Amino acid sequence: MNINDVVSILTSLSIISGGIYFLVKEYKQQQKKYRQKLNSNWTNEGDVSLVVTHYMDMNLSVDIEDGEIVGLLKTRNINTEREHNNISVNGKLKFKTATIQLSDYQRGKHIDYGKVRIELTRNGKMLKWKLIKGYEDLIPKTTVMW
Repeated sequence: MNINDVVSILTSLSIISGGIYFLVKEYKQQQKKYRQKLNSNWTNEGDVSLVVTHYMDMNLSVDIEDGEIVGLLKTRNINTEREHNNISVNGKLKFKTATIQLSDYQRGKHIDYGKVRIELTRNGKMLKWKLIKGYEDLIPKTTVMW
């Protein structure tokens, strides 16, 4: 191997590492953008185009640096009028999706209401909701929030 081969290899490695650096930087900027968009109040009330089984209001706070999600959910089953307030929401946003845990403490006892997959869609303007496991009388299987 001569000096020209070494220079060529080093040049190629620097170009590749520079490209990786800029891709990672862009990914982190997009990740922060989605974290900021999720950091808001969300609801599914008022859309007449959807078949809604539950009315929900959710207030989320997302850590911009690590994506940790905390918040509160209020839900009301339209058919039974059963309502729950102050359900704790906890999870972690990984780019545009998160798995969140819904729970509460009543009389010193932990209550697990379920697990939900949420996904930011329409450039972060909508939130798709899909129940993974939990109480369907309390939590809808699917819905869209804005």
